[in-house]
Amino acid sequence: MSCTVGIELERSITTSLDTREVYSLLADVARSGSFFPKVERLEGRGNGVWHWVMEKIAIGDHVLQQTFYTCRYASAPEQLTVTWKPCSEDGDNAIVEGSWHITTEDGK
Repeated sequence: MSCTVGIELERSITTSLDTREVYSLLADVARSGSFFPKVERLEGRGNGVWHWVMEKIAIGDHVLQQTFYTCRYASAPEQLTVTWKPCSEDGDNAIVEGSWHITTEDGK
């Protein structure tokens, strides 16, 4: 039996770093992914494709679930955006997509 749960998140973060520095970090999936909690491993598959394997969720000796998904990332330096969309991979059990939009405090 399968189940679909849709979750939408929108967050903003303010930093004193230069927008290009922030973009450089977020466009580097391996580097930025290392800051995400509960990531067991992040595997580069080439051509902007990354496979995420999250830590197992367990209670005592029982493993309930491990989430894994694959996305293709695209960076647009002129717009200071990074987007990711799901790729079909055998065995993936989650579908994830999203984007980073970097702006200055005045919205530019």
